[in-house]
Amino acid sequence: MKRLIVEEVMKQEKAKLLLKNISFDVEEAEVVGIKCSIDESHLLFDLIEGEKIPTSGKIQRQLTSMESDRKNDGLYEKLTVEKYLTFFNRLNGQKIDLANLKESFALIDCWKTAIEKLSLAQKKRVGLLRIYSAQPDLVLIESPLTDLDNEGIELYIKCLEILKKEAIAVLVTAPYLEELILLSSKVYVKHESGLNQVDLSEEKGNHEPAYSANL
Repeated sequence: MKRLIVEEVMKQEKAKLLLKNISFDVEEAEVVGIKCSIDESHLLFDLIEGEKIPTSGKIQRQLTSMESDRKNDGLYEKLTVEKYLTFFNRLNGQKIDLANLKESFALIDCWKTAIEKLSLAQKKRVGLLRIYSAQPDLVLIESPLTDLDNEGIELYIKCLEILKKEAIAVLVTAPYLEELILLSSKVYVKHESGLNQVDLSEEKGNHEPAYSANL
C-alpha cells in the first residue's frame, strides 16, 4: 500500500518559487530518500504534515498516524532514556514492551542515563525507538546519519530495519547522497525542475561497502 503520494507539488512564497514538480510516493515497509537542502526538507515536511498548503499539486496520505524526527526537534534532556520513552509510550496509548526493545535498539547500557549525557548516536536511536513505540504508518526523518561515526551508522541502519519489518513507511531527506544510498531502496535528487530518481544499482557499485563516517 502506498502510504504517501505526492503529485506535481509546487510551492511559492512571496513570489519566490521554492519547490517545483515534486512527485514521488512511499509504500509501506519502504525507505525513500530525497537529496535536498535543509530548508527544502523543512518545507517538504511541513507540506506533508499539513502545516503548510501547496500552491499547486496534490499530497495524498493513506494512513492513520505519522511521526517525524527533524533536526530542530528536541528531547527532554533531563529525563533518563527509560522515563522519556515510557512517557511517550503512555502518551501514545500504546502497550509496547520497551524493556525488551532496549536491546534491539542498542540502548541497554544507557537505559537509566539522562538523555543530556548521551552521545549523538545514542540520542538518534532513542528518537527512533520513540517513533517505533507510536506504531505510525509513516515516518519523516531529516539527516539521520550526519555526524555519526561508523558504528553509529551501522546501529542506526539496523534500528531502521526494525521499523521496516513492522511495515512502517519511511521518508528520509539529507543533503548528502551517500547517506541516502546507505538507507534507502529508492533515492531522488532535487533539482530546480523537480526530482530525478537515482540508479542505485550503478551508485552502489561506485561506493565502498564500508560506512562513511561524518557525512
